Amino acid sequence: MMTEALNRILKVFTVRDLMTGAKQLKRADSLQNAQYLFNEYDVVPYPKKGKIEGYFHKDTEEIIPIETKVLVSNGTNILELLKILNQSQFCFVLSANEINGYIHYSDLNKPFTKIPLFTIFEAAERSLWEKFQKRINEEDLSSVFNKHEVRKFLKRRELNIQRNVDIGWTGIFTFPYILRLARHYGLIDLNDQEIKLLQETRNKLAHSDRNLINSYKDVEKLIVAQGLCLSIIK
Repeated sequence: MMTEALNRILKVFTVRDLMTGAKQLKRADSLQNAQYLFNEYDVVPYPKKGKIEGYFHKDTEEIIPIETKVLVSNGTNILELLKILNQSQFCFVLSANEINGYIHYSDLNKPFTKIPLFTIFEAAERSLWEKFQKRINEEDLSSVFNKHEVRKFLKRRELNIQRNVDIGWTGIFTFPYILRLARHYGLIDLNDQEIKLLQETRNKLAHSDRNLINSYKDVEKLIVAQGLCLSIIK
């Protein structure tokens, strides 16, 4: 089961860490004024000053009232936010029954998003590794990987021995190889496409110069990837 420590980490980062506050939003009193902002924004809150009562959308010509489906609490954690943004590309943020901000799916590219998600991936990797690391032998490697890959692993192991830093197979395999070994030992039932998705997502999480979200469909991919990792941990 997921540890209490991991649970606490997942709850630390919330919508308030990613949203744009109401005072920073570009707003308009009329469609004409909003049209000047549509080159940069899909949604323009209304009115320009005071409490936000509705919004203009670049695909409509009327003020749209704010409905429950586009509202989210500022205390919503990031995993829950993913599900919400998978249903709506944007939300207005509620705090004390008042709209005090706005969040768009592109805000998932802000750095705080990566912290809880990377924690999940690291926990999944560690959980699997601890279960099978003592079972690994060269025969298993030959069953799972091609000859080039096996030679690469054995060379890494030999270098560690020469440097007096050998601690078994620890540090030899990267995440996708650990997943393939875990599948070989019957610990997970992921297909090659799912392993590829986890590999690609983890690479995005691990590198500060890479966006998590490049298009709206990436939100759903992120949900699937974190769901696969959570299923490994539980």
